[in-house]
Amino acid sequence: TKTVLANGDLKFDWRRRTRVITRLVSAVLPPLAEESERYDVDRMLTRITQLSREDRWSALARAALRSDLYAALVDLTRTVIESTPGLPDPLGRVLTWEGNQAEGLARARATLDEIAALEQFDLATLSVALRTIRTLVRQGS
Repeated sequence: TKTVLANGDLKFDWRRRTRVITRLVSAVLPPLAEESERYDVDRMLTRITQLSREDRWSALARAALRSDLYAALVDLTRTVIESTPGLPDPLGRVLTWEGNQAEGLARARATLDEIAALEQFDLATLSVALRTIRTLVRQGS
């Protein structure tokens, strides 16, 4: 909350804001970590880092892909949290959400597994992996 002081300045209740932020972070981080592990986000990030950066455009494409992957993971986490209210266990939330997305998830897993099995990867394969995660977010919303 905020209070307007006599001189017109605003006074914020920082303790309350800190408590709210702490609750939000503790609600979001466990599902985010669970999804990151289940959808092999770390491997994708490693592969993005290994892409060529021989010129400016390659470096910009890598940065954009990395940023988009983080954004997709955050969106997926928000979708899981919003569609599983009242479930305290992060894994339980993710499994419940996945159970409701079984058909689309099967297609997504097949695509992600196929990409993960490739020995050679490039901007095209990583873009498809990112699009697959974005599609999961749209289906689950």
